[in-house]
Formats: sequence, structure tokens, C-alpha cells
Amino acid sequence: MLSKVGTVAGRQLGVHGLVALRGAGSLLRARVALKRPTVVALSRYRSFQPSRRSFTETKVSAATDKLSPKKKSAKKSTTKKPAANKASTKKRAKKTLSDEEKQTLVRRELKRTALKEPKKLPDQPWLVYTSQKNKGAGSRDAVIDNMRNLGSAYRALSRDELERLQETARQNKEANNAAYKEWVENHTPEQIAAANRARNRLRRKFKIPLRTIKDDRQPRKPVGAFALFAQSRWQSGEFANQPISTTTKLLGSQWKALSDAERRPFLEAAEADRARYQKEFNESLSRN
Repeated sequence: MLSKVGTVAGRQLGVHGLVALRGAGSLLRARVALKRPTVVALSRYRSFQPSRRSFTETKVSAATDKLSPKKKSAKKSTTKKPAANKASTKKRAKKTLSDEEKQTLVRRELKRTALKEPKKLPDQPWLVYTSQKNKGAGSRDAVIDNMRNLGSAYRALSRDELERLQETARQNKEANNAAYKEWVENHTPEQIAAANRARNRLRRKFKIPLRTIKDDRQPRKPVGAFALFAQSRWQSGEFANQPISTTTKLLGSQWKALSDAERRPFLEAAEADRARYQKEFNESLSRN
């Protein structure tokens, strides 16, 4: 009877219900032992709807569900980004400079534009002698103490020793001229012109004694009408024995007393010299 029930149930349940039939067989045997009808038990299993998945798939999926951690629902981050530092976005207030600080900056910039000349070798016999004697003296105080005795020692030198110092000074002077010329030519005429303008301002405004840089590439500056008039009057010999200050006042008064016709030759010569300077200046720029 059990085999027939299994056959019928197998047809109804199919391959996927075989596991359920095993359980049904156990239940039928229990009911036979209790002498109860089996129709009721079969009727219960007929209403059983097996899953389409196999038993192996069911166990694997169940094990996977146990092992895999439950995903938590992603919550939107409620943390706010730190606000940008307002102080960093604001422009820093410029420091107000005092007049003295402004003058310091101007002087520093002028010195940078004025260029620094190469260091010179001693080109006088006395300078050669003192540099040799003070070599290795060390501190400034030691040099000052040494200089007090060098004057009398220099005057007591022999003629041969003085000639040797003069020869060394001459060689140093030639080396200085060559180094100076090379230093000048390493800069463009525009840089030398700007350096001379800066040196002129440093002399007038800050009382810094800086000589004008000599550059043969620079065109000769034009001469004004009054300067041409003063040169012509000076060459006449009228002001030979008079001081410069007196001569300048007299020349100024004479220039003011000239008529337009008398001034015209000097004005025309000054205009021609200005044109010459502009032409030479443009040529020096085109060469460089």
C-alpha cells in the first residue's frame, strides 16, 4: 500500500517533491501503527505545493543568508562640511608704511638699478704698501693700530722699494681698467643708462657719492644753447682770472641781454646737437 501511495504522490509532486514524500512515508508508517486511515494524511500532502528550487539550492541559499551580513540602509550624511575660513578669503590689509620705510625701499631699489662695480685693486703706491702690510691683520682695531706706524715706515722706504710699489700700482691700474671695461660691456647700453640715472638720484636725494659709469657705447649728451654760449664766451679769455661763481652770474646776465637774432645761432646749434644725440641713441639701440 505504501508503494502505491509513493507512486501516486511522486507523480503528483514530481522530482522536486521527493523530499516531501520521505516525510510522508514516515508519517504513514506512524499512522499504520496507530491503525488510523491514511487517506487523511495523503490529503494533507496533496495540498502541499513544493518549491521550484531544489533541496541543494535551498540549503545553499539558507547558508548564504546566514553568513552574509545584513546591509544597513544607507543614511544620508548629516554632517556638515566645515565652513571655509572667512579670514582666508578676505584680502590681507596692506601694511601702511611710514615715510622713512618708503624712502628705504626707494633707496634699496635705486641701489639695485645703479649696479655694483667690480672690486678694484690698489692702484697707488701708498695703497699697495698699506694693503700688503695690513694683510692678515685680522680685526679692524688691529688695522687701525697698524696704520699709525705705517706712515713713518713708508717715508723711510728706499728708492728701489718705492719703484717696486709704483710698478705694482701701475699693473693694478691696468688690471682695474680692463676689469671695469669688461664689466661695463657685460651690460646693455640701456642698463648702463638706467644705472647712471639711478646714481644721479642717489647723489642728489640721498647724498650717496657714486660716480657716473663711463660707457663708450653711450652717445654724448646734447649741449644746450646757453652752454654753447658760455663755451664761446669762456674761450674768449674774458673770464680767465675770475672765480667760477662770478663768471656764471655774468654769463647768465649776458645771455638774458641777448636779442632773438643773437640767440638764434646758439639755438640752432643746440637743436642740431640734439638731433645728433637722438640719431646716435637710436643706432646704439639697434646695435644691441
